Amino acid sequence: MKLAKVLAAGLFVVMGAGTAHAQAAACQPLKTLMASSHVQVKALQGARTTSDKESITYVSKAQLPGFQQCTIQSDIAINDLIDYWEHHLACSAEVASSEEATQAVEALWACTKDSYSERQPAEAWMGGRYRIIGFDAETPAAGRASGLVSFGDTDYARVNVEKAYEDSDEYSLHLYWLFTE
Repeated sequence: MKLAKVLAAGLFVVMGAGTAHAQAAACQPLKTLMASSHVQVKALQGARTTSDKESITYVSKAQLPGFQQCTIQSDIAINDLIDYWEHHLACSAEVASSEEATQAVEALWACTKDSYSERQPAEAWMGGRYRIIGFDAETPAAGRASGLVSFGDTDYARVNVEKAYEDSDEYSLHLYWLFTE
């Protein structure tokens, strides 16, 4: 019986490491996507799925490792309120446990946090310590070295990664590109 418990615990650790590895694999593609130009984002639009008078939703040609069902929603025209063209990549993920989801979010935060010019993690008290269960961040499309986002003047990307709720085994990624063109 002890051997079965040891093997089960080992399997849980390996599965958790696999989830964290999948998110580490999503790290560089996410950084690359955030630096995309308006033309590059439009090139990611696959098959059209839905539309309304303000936007069109497409299957995304970019599928991030560890995430499923990525779509891109693109404005039909520049938004009059914010004076930006906005595009929105949305992806979801579901794993076997809340712990795996937390590890995945933490891994994605750890590998990308230094690439953002402005960032804010969301934490929850879990298992006797604070754990990162989500984050919001943004950076100019020209990269962190170009400075902070100057709203109305800067092409930039904003990312939100979060668990559905603290104990959830689901989490999502939302990447917004805002272009001044």
